[in-house]
Amino acid sequence: MDILIKLVGVVVSVVVVIGLFSILFGFSKFTKGRKSEDTRMTDEGIEGMIWGAATAAIVGGVGAGIIAALSKISF
Repeated sequence: MDILIKLVGVVVSVVVVIGLFSILFGFSKFTKGRKSEDTRMTDEGIEGMIWGAATAAIVGGVGAGIIAALSKISF
């Protein structure tokens, strides 16, 4: 069971890091859009930051719940 818990932890961590990078790249696109006054790029940057934050928060919470539930299982 420990191997499964560690595997789920690694997968959750990877997806959370992807979400955090999405926030970073969204912010980069947002600032480029603001500098060049391109509203489409600004909107894409905002959307990227929102989706990245939502992904990191939701996956982190659900992953923690899964790990907690798996650790309660005993044979």
